[in-house]
Amino acid sequence: GWKLIHAAKGELVVEGPYAYVRHPQYSGLFLVMIGMLIQWPTIITALMFPVLVFVYYRLSKREEGDMIELFGEEYKKYIAKTPMFMPRFITKKLKASQ
Repeated sequence: GWKLIHAAKGELVVEGPYAYVRHPQYSGLFLVMIGMLIQWPTIITALMFPVLVFVYYRLSKREEGDMIELFGEEYKKYIAKTPMFMPRFITKKLKASQ
């Protein structure tokens, strides 16, 4: 994650966790929030989960706008081939089970 970003020195990072999802930090945060919902199923956690997902989704869209400005077509190609939060191997399994 951060080691790759630092080593890239301003270049677009598309390896490591970024080869699977465009926002691995937010994906991890969503998993933690799901765990909290399971561990502490309270009204507050149930209400906060969709709010936080919405806030981080909006933040990620804003960040992607910045990345398009910075990297242009290279980032648009990355968007086309890399899912936002959930790796393709998970979504493929979900589609296959339906």
